[in-house]
Amino acid sequence: MCGILFSIDNKKITDLDALKRRGPDGFQAVENNLGYFVHSHLNTIGESIVQPLKTKFGYLLYNGSTYNSKNSNDTKWLGDQLDDKIENSIELIRSLRGEYALIYVTETHILFCTDQFYQRNLWFYFNGEKKEITISTIQKNVKDKHNAAWYCEENKIYIIDKLTWKIKTMQNKFWNFTQHVDHFDHVIDKFELAVSDRHNVQNTTNLQSSGIDSGMINCVCLNLFKNHKAIIDATKENNQVIADRLKKHKFSVVKYNGEQPEKVQIFQKIYDSYEVFLCAETDPLINLCRTVRFHHNNRVLVTGNGGDEIFSDKTKENHPFCKARLNGAFPVNLELVWPWHNQPNDRMYLGNQRFDYIAGWFGIEVRNPFLDQDLVQAWLNTTSRLKNTKFKAWIIDYMRKYDYPYTLEKYHFNQDDYVKPNWLQ
Repeated sequence: MCGILFSIDNKKITDLDALKRRGPDGFQAVENNLGYFVHSHLNTIGESIVQPLKTKFGYLLYNGSTYNSKNSNDTKWLGDQLDDKIENSIELIRSLRGEYALIYVTETHILFCTDQFYQRNLWFYFNGEKKEITISTIQKNVKDKHNAAWYCEENKIYIIDKLTWKIKTMQNKFWNFTQHVDHFDHVIDKFELAVSDRHNVQNTTNLQSSGIDSGMINCVCLNLFKNHKAIIDATKENNQVIADRLKKHKFSVVKYNGEQPEKVQIFQKIYDSYEVFLCAETDPLINLCRTVRFHHNNRVLVTGNGGDEIFSDKTKENHPFCKARLNGAFPVNLELVWPWHNQPNDRMYLGNQRFDYIAGWFGIEVRNPFLDQDLVQAWLNTTSRLKNTKFKAWIIDYMRKYDYPYTLEKYHFNQDDYVKPNWLQ
């Protein structure tokens, strides 16, 4: 999980500790006629490329893993494609598949964005009248300099014209809402590719639980690779499912150790949001990320993030604490309700932000195959009839096909069990 920062100058940018922690492979700050560029480097794909990357027409700061470049370094591939034409840069960004945030600065414009689902944090401040701009992975860096910071919205590209110092935004991906595919074959193919692209036997650990989404990822890995690492905090999980899955493949079981000492540091140095850090997931996630980094000696944590929000919207779970936008059914006209994954209360945004910041604190990155752009598009194109047949039908069918244990119980990952009150029995 790299850390990136760009500003017109380096004034009032002092505490870069949280940014540095995200990049155990190196740190570099460069100031030139285009501005002040800072990058902390974590390399996970191909050869190691030092950033900020000088391209033919400007400088690139990039934090992410995208899979358009296949096995070659994605930073180098992206830098080679960029030119001085805004329209070309926008089309290139729209083609990217993966988890990313980037900043591209030339003599004529500044372009920045995060991906379609905000899987990488990116914050900014802009004042066109004063010609001020700061963009950073870490919210605190921006707020310390300008006393204000706003997060980049998902699926939106920001462009600043340096001649006029006007800013505009453009939509990143245009989703196709035609529901015409009456089978799950394309969805399964895209999901297997999404998992395969994000897996490297040398540096990847899967997050395991007794839930369906993480189970699906590990089932695919067992089917495709036969050998993969996984880790679980078994607190409040379904012990029988865990025991049955252990018969299929080995994974590390980590004991929950209560409140983690790093939580206060993360909270103070990155983003003082109770909403993000003071929740049931935070302490076990800190414990798991520490284990992945220092005991597994791995750099990538693969999660089931997005499985609930995109593919079920908490529907048909009969859990009154999980309010959903779809209310149990996908409509024939999806454009009437999309996007539903952050409604209400920024559900997926907050989860992705939490995972990104905690993993980054330990110098590892998070990858989310359920949020693969091509997979989501394939799912959107299935018929509403198929979507509404049964809860996560394509996932359950796949695990049944390969005899992988699962349960429909929904409480796990250190969350309190939900028990229906007597008047709802």
